[in-house]
Amino acid sequence: MNPDGDGGELTATEALKLLAGDEQRHILKELLERGPGERVDLLEAETLREIAEQTSRETADTGANANVDIERLEVELRHNHLPRLAEQNIIEWDEKSGSITRGSNFERVRPFIERLGEYSDELPDDW
Repeated sequence: MNPDGDGGELTATEALKLLAGDEQRHILKELLERGPGERVDLLEAETLREIAEQTSRETADTGANANVDIERLEVELRHNHLPRLAEQNIIEWDEKSGSITRGSNFERVRPFIERLGEYSDELPDDW
């Protein structure tokens, strides 16, 4: 990440680190599917269930515990994933409502997210 935490320019290495986590990848895929400026309410029950289901499917073949606890996921989003993405200006996060939109650095991760989608059938199941 940026050592000074100012959310400035994002390097390719930093973008790939942000995409390493399942939940963060799902958040960014969701934003990619929406139009610029369109808000996503990540803390809405249905959205949390979708992220949990996607994460469970991806971890099932790795031997890891495939059950994702919704309450734990919400805590992780609030205290880990969303702040990390917001710090890098990948997302703009309204902490009160839980909604997010694309941040000023979203375009820096867009090519990586798109490629993951294009080649998903060629990647290992746990990617």
